[in-house]
Amino acid sequence: MGKSNFHDQKNARIQRYKDLSDKAAHDSQLAYKASNDAVAGIPPGQPILVGHHSERAHRNAIKKSWDKLGKSVELTNKSQYYADKAIAAATNTAISSDDPDALDKLNAKLNALVAKQEFMKSVNRICRSKKMTETQIKEKLMTDYQLSDNEVQNLLHPKYSYEKKGFQHYQLTNNNAKIKQTRRRISQVSALQNLENKNYTFGAVKITVNADDNRVEIYFPEKPDNAFRKKLSSNGFRWSRYKSAWQMKISRWNIKQAMALVEEYNNE
Repeated sequence: MGKSNFHDQKNARIQRYKDLSDKAAHDSQLAYKASNDAVAGIPPGQPILVGHHSERAHRNAIKKSWDKLGKSVELTNKSQYYADKAIAAATNTAISSDDPDALDKLNAKLNALVAKQEFMKSVNRICRSKKMTETQIKEKLMTDYQLSDNEVQNLLHPKYSYEKKGFQHYQLTNNNAKIKQTRRRISQVSALQNLENKNYTFGAVKITVNADDNRVEIYFPEKPDNAFRKKLSSNGFRWSRYKSAWQMKISRWNIKQAMALVEEYNNE
């Protein structure tokens, strides 16, 4: 997945999971039918006639029926697995650096986090005021801050005796950490958006810093041997059949890693 076709590939991945779920569900039904068909000629409750010429066929029919039934259950579970994957992919709210709208989404997230931090600080000043009664504090929080009666009660009467009124210190600390993390991500994504495409050639191997797709790509003249392919994979590079290249997301470290791997490849 890259920036240039982020939404198309995301939708394609969701549809692929749905198709896999539907196929597994269909195959499960076929396996269930085959399970019933395997013993269709045996009367219900018919015991195995030991020593009779029908014994082997009877046992084989029961085994086949159980095997198909087990396969049906396995395929039902597989169908649910891919259905869950489709839902997760569709509802995922994580902001990918591949998303063309990543910067706008990150800025919106930052604004919401900053607003939340100021909200918690402001509420704490009210909750811990020495100039108002609890009734006045409660009315102000419910009127000016649109908090429910239950929310106000929880703020004014913390669960543990060692806790202060209002939002707890760890809540502000955690939210502030998210603010700092989001600002770092904004800086990183901004740098990516200003990055230009670059090509490096090392002998017969080419490294491309593909800013359009947010990928570092390595193009080998021929397929590396199995040991080196494992080394590429262990360092985070993945084979792209679409690009015919080994690639991973852009970062300074990943560019250096690509160059180090190519140098090792050329020295083999």
